[in-house]
Amino acid sequence: MGDQEDKVRKDRALKFYEALSGYFRVRPLEASIFLHNAVEGLADVINSNDKLKEDLGYFIGQLKVAAHILWANDHLSVVQKKISDPDLHEDIMDAIYHTTRAYYLLLSGEPIAITNIAYLIDNATSRLYKVIASLVNDANKAC
Repeated sequence: MGDQEDKVRKDRALKFYEALSGYFRVRPLEASIFLHNAVEGLADVINSNDKLKEDLGYFIGQLKVAAHILWANDHLSVVQKKISDPDLHEDIMDAIYHTTRAYYLLLSGEPIAITNIAYLIDNATSRLYKVIASLVNDANKAC
């Protein structure tokens, strides 16, 4: 790939990310649904393979719980505000990125170390835990 093609590709990727991030900031319910579906899809891929289930079951279990907490409560305005919050929105976007990247890598047929997939899933989980911790902290302040 030439330098010009590489630049065009990077510009397109940046524009896409900015547009999707902006869309999810305005429509936080859609971000929650997308994340939930991506996590469920990744879990299905992992759970359909005994070796992947053995190696990644713990990690995908944690991610499923964290994503489910947000998804099950995304009808609440406080959750939607957190997803849209500029300080936490990037965490949601990173969780989406890491989840979808892990999904893609597992299905791509590209050689990939299981530890790299575990890292992606763990990173997505950590980002969601940060959002959940912020929700709990705000609830505590309200008491």
